[in-house]
Amino acid sequence: MIATINKLLNKSSEVIEKINKDRNNDKTEFNIFKIVGISTDEVKICKMLAELLNPNGSHKRTSLFLKSFISDVLGIIGVHKTDKQG
Repeated sequence: MIATINKLLNKSSEVIEKINKDRNNDKTEFNIFKIVGISTDEVKICKMLAELLNPNGSHKRTSLFLKSFISDVLGIIGVHKTDKQG
């Protein structure tokens, strides 16, 4: 019984160590808004997203970004993103 508990504790320690190591190497901390210094400025973030999602935006990509957002972010199937200009 003691040997089984010790094995369980050792295995638990290994798992916790791996989780901590993975957490330190986690690439999900990427935040473009933090990089450009606007992570807490909701107004600027909203203006940028509105411009990107606007088919008539200055990016000249028509509905490309809007279709990508609908398909990739919202997960709505049936939006075709294959057009050169959107």
